[in-house]
Amino acid sequence: MIKITNKEDCCGCSACISACPKKCISFSQDKEGFQYPYVNVGDCIDCHLCERVCPVINNEVKSVLPIVYGCIGDDPIRMRSSSGGYFTLLAEFVIKKGGVVFGARFESLACNT
Repeated sequence: MIKITNKEDCCGCSACISACPKKCISFSQDKEGFQYPYVNVGDCIDCHLCERVCPVINNEVKSVLPIVYGCIGDDPIRMRSSSGGYFTLLAEFVIKKGGVVFGARFESLACNT
């Protein structure tokens, strides 16, 4: 069962509450208004699922390096693009591979005073 002895040991994410199969964990508010998990010990079956999902207890940092692509755009695309044509080429590649693309648009900022 999850035991929070120091306030710094809880980020308030409520993952433990969601993971509990017996629903015996709830939030209890302290005098400052912060929520912390409270376990109804009588209903707890000691499955430890609450501890397994806790990001504070399991604070392993897993480093995953992203895949990086580089390219050179065609002149017609490059000349009309704020990204030098790279976004168009990368977007077409990602879509062709079944991926999803999100983009950004630049606008001039007008100041009305």
